[in-house]
Amino acid sequence: MEIPRPKSLRELVSENRDSRKPVVDGILRPGETLNIIAPPGTGKSRLALALAVSVAAGIPWIGRRCKRGKVLVVSTDLSERMLTERMRRELERLRPGDREAALANIDLLDMSRAERLSAPIERCLNLADAKGYSLIVVDSLNGLTADEAGTERRGEALAVHDAIDEFAAEKNCAFVLVQHKTTERTADIIDDLAQALDKI
Repeated sequence: MEIPRPKSLRELVSENRDSRKPVVDGILRPGETLNIIAPPGTGKSRLALALAVSVAAGIPWIGRRCKRGKVLVVSTDLSERMLTERMRRELERLRPGDREAALANIDLLDMSRAERLSAPIERCLNLADAKGYSLIVVDSLNGLTADEAGTERRGEALAVHDAIDEFAAEKNCAFVLVQHKTTERTADIIDDLAQALDKI
């Protein structure tokens, strides 16, 4: 085997330019997954829905530029009526032109009655493939993170995360996954999320 020659950082940077335009500047690009993980009641859903609206309207989210695009919001917790009411509150903060853009670019999918964890993921991946979403928000994975799932569900949780990562990379679609997790740092997390929500 031939030993490769060292390359300068200048060469590597030049050879490996990332042409993907960020979905959220400095935070999320196509093909990537952003996880919002915190205890229940800390504002995760509001943060995620505000992000969905910001991308759909092409307006800043917590001070970061967003590229306008089609967004799918998948709810496994809330009914369509409750999700619509939450989205309506997010839309109220927008100027009329931005509100119209958000209304045109966001689709909602109610998967609150799905029996299997993987069912909403399969459904939204099929939809994303057909509709060309630039961002999919899944709220939530029913409190399931791989490290706290029971043994029988851990494999399914890992498979769901793998499927999302694979699809995101293949289709150049960004994902936001909202997940519940209890922690001893709950108070710190609430403070961090409150600060982020204040910037919206």
